Amino acid sequence: MDTGLTTISEAAIENHRTVAQSFITRIVVLEDPSRESGTALAGTNRRFVSTVSVGSVRRTREVELTKTVAAIHPDDQLMSIPQHTLLYRARRGLAIALAISDVFAEGSDLESLQAKNARAPLEGDEASTFKKLLSASAYVSAFSFASYLFQLIDSDGEAPNDIAEPDFLFDTPQDAVKSIVAGLDKAIAGSKDDADLMTRARAFARVAIDGLL
Repeated sequence: MDTGLTTISEAAIENHRTVAQSFITRIVVLEDPSRESGTALAGTNRRFVSTVSVGSVRRTREVELTKTVAAIHPDDQLMSIPQHTLLYRARRGLAIALAISDVFAEGSDLESLQAKNARAPLEGDEASTFKKLLSASAYVSAFSFASYLFQLIDSDGEAPNDIAEPDFLFDTPQDAVKSIVAGLDKAIAGSKDDADLMTRARAFARVAIDGLL
């Protein structure tokens, strides 16, 4: 796999805009109350947690990030500039992260294995390699999304100490970024004002990055 710098075209990012818009509008995520199980990811402190639960019951939660952001000013039908900016950054970051996952697939064996798996379920070593590469692609997407948010969200406020790490899922790139959207939704819920909204969002992005390292 070429580890040099790669330019991602605007067209490639645009291909994911519709999906990204749907993710900030409404998603359903599976969350593990215990968050104890998982397979360690080599080289990091993270653990891969599959949506197929073993020994614990995962529960579903509806996440509507746009509504959560809008609730900061419930008496105003129009969003403020910070509110709109956060949602735009989230949508843009999602699209970029998913585009990066495409680049990862193209630069590794993942793309060809995905094609083979679509024709017939993979078995043996190929199935194992496919699962590992798909999880790695999900990790790349999660890190890309969290990093984008941290770099592009402006806030001078002091980071709160009550921000929780996302309940990361690494089954697919979409699962990974959705778990971050769900964590962001929790982090900003009940923000006092625009400044608090942006401070909490940026602090969450930092917590997410730390959790991935």
